[in-house]
Amino acid sequence: NELNHRVKNTLGSGQSIASQTLRTTDTPAAFGDAFEGRIMALSHTHDLLTQQNWAGASLREIFDFELEAFAARDRIAFDYARDVQLSPKATVALGMAIHELTTNALKYGALSAPGGAVRVAWGPEPDGSEPGGPESGGPGGPQLRLTWTERGGPPVVAPRRHGFGARLLEKGLAGELSAQVTLAYDSLGLVCTMRLPIRALEP
Repeated sequence: NELNHRVKNTLGSGQSIASQTLRTTDTPAAFGDAFEGRIMALSHTHDLLTQQNWAGASLREIFDFELEAFAARDRIAFDYARDVQLSPKATVALGMAIHELTTNALKYGALSAPGGAVRVAWGPEPDGSEPGGPESGGPGGPQLRLTWTERGGPPVVAPRRHGFGARLLEKGLAGELSAQVTLAYDSLGLVCTMRLPIRALEP
């Protein structure tokens, strides 16, 4: 039953990736490249979960595993007080998000320029918890804030339309993890801020 559940989830993810990629690409060649990359990202995340016996993975492990495929780890700096252990569901969702951010940075952003770099930071949301959190009987609770900040790349211009990556970040993470995601197209570089409820991340 567990295997059946996982297979159905994976097939559903593949179908969604195909549909959204087709909607946001203009040529068969572009579709093929984008679709293959996203399926490989999904495969990498499943490989990581298999190594962990599907018990989940840490946030840093997800970054390292995804970035290894791009050979981009040397240009990405990390700033965090402690690692965070995630559930299998959160691992898959954030693995896909990291893939999209890295792909965009390599094609258009900071990692497309020789001197460009990315800083990834995470920690507790300064506010501590959402209004109406567990202490008041509400559905909220403590949040983790994760920021992806690009610097040193070409000038950033806000896109005319949202592609697959932006939709996955803003809507996909909202649906999967109740996250709030903000994409700021700063002239110095893209800044992606994720506010993730801890209760949605825990194994």
